[in-house]
Amino acid sequence: MGFVIQKKGHVLAAEKGIKYLKHPVWILGMVIQILANPFLLVALNLSSQSALSFIPALAIINIVIWSRVILGVKITKYDCFALSFLIPGIALIITSSRVKKIDLLSWEVGNYLFSTQTIVYVMIMLALFIGFGVLTYTILVSFNKMIKEFIKDTETSGEDDQNSPKKPDILEQQNIMIPLIFLPFFAGFTATFSNTVAKLNMNVFHDDILNHQDGDPRLGWPETISLVLFNIFLIWSNLFLLSKCIQYFEPIYIIPMKKVALLTNNILCGGIILDEFKEFDSYMITGVICGAFLCTVGVSFFILKRLKHIKALKVQNIMRQTELVESSERTPTPDLKLDKSNISTGKVLFTDNFRSHQQTSLLMSLM
Repeated sequence: MGFVIQKKGHVLAAEKGIKYLKHPVWILGMVIQILANPFLLVALNLSSQSALSFIPALAIINIVIWSRVILGVKITKYDCFALSFLIPGIALIITSSRVKKIDLLSWEVGNYLFSTQTIVYVMIMLALFIGFGVLTYTILVSFNKMIKEFIKDTETSGEDDQNSPKKPDILEQQNIMIPLIFLPFFAGFTATFSNTVAKLNMNVFHDDILNHQDGDPRLGWPETISLVLFNIFLIWSNLFLLSKCIQYFEPIYIIPMKKVALLTNNILCGGIILDEFKEFDSYMITGVICGAFLCTVGVSFFILKRLKHIKALKVQNIMRQTELVESSERTPTPDLKLDKSNISTGKVLFTDNFRSHQQTSLLMSLM
């Protein structure tokens, strides 16, 4: 899968990508995404249970499709430990955003959190979060497969083509892994914040928001400007990471993963959290920050596991080189220096053989 251009009849990565595009599961996934976009926008603006039940159904369909495309999913104990941080973190974010316009220290919060509607909502979102964790792990597994293929192609390739991108050795894999992991997250957050900032900029021209009187929960100019600056930073980060990924890999493998991240982030954040950000108070923001911290810890476990795998590859490479050096030192090399005694012995043998040959020739002539 690596973006490596080779000579002498090797199959290019683009041809493999075209083969994947012809797969019926891939085509079905693209059709569902195109059809689901308008329904998704309608569902995010509604608050009924039917609209909320549509969100995990769409997520499960996408997870099944993209898991088939990205060569399957396998969950280990280490990944379950990471999901144990990721799932409560996202649940805390959603719960904090749901409990708006209610004092979190009052008794009404307990009745609201343990109501049937909230329990059903949390169960639906937990199913979505588990699917999101599986999807994240699937993307990381696909990155790992691409890097393995990339290492294999780098070791077996011959002369480099002048037009081909730089082929990093195994010591540079750690620098490639980090932008590959963070690309979907930055892409999703960029799209989410772009949507939110656009809505805030439309509302900021109203007189009551421009004045930003005391007690007005909506955002004014300072908050909007800070969001615009943060959105510019996200766009720059997204483009930078995308350029780094395309530098080493074929874009046909990066674009589908980016599409999955965009859709999943819009489901989780766009319209559920950030669209109502202007109505948050200090307690809600604290809950969102704590949830974001837990999510960061969960994602960090995924990243550390991949970096540990890359470091293990580097150690194996160093040990392999050390064994080759030691084996070459143990193998005795033939001594090419000439021995004077052997030279003198050779001279004597040659002289004796020459004399015996002369005597035999003389006897034959006499006869």
